[in-house]
Amino acid sequence: MNIHKGDEVVVICGKDKGKKGIVKVVFSKTSLVLVEGVNKVKRAMKIGQGNTENFVVKEKPIYSSKVKVVKKNKTNTESKGGSAKKKIKG
Repeated sequence: MNIHKGDEVVVICGKDKGKKGIVKVVFSKTSLVLVEGVNKVKRAMKIGQGNTENFVVKEKPIYSSKVKVVKKNKTNTESKGGSAKKKIKG
């Protein structure tokens, strides 16, 4: 996957099409990403033990194929030494 934590992405399809956000978590085995401010759902919770509201708004992960990288996070890119190939004439 070309998406890493901290990258800025835009949603290209679905109910949140056009929204931009920063990737919080990447689940590489299931090809899911958790994007800040995208795919919010409202869940009903019982009042008590720290909960003061009936409903809690959460962010759910979306498939990585539904997002497009707008801006890469420079801190996550690692360069490998000697990766440039030399052309040999002859």
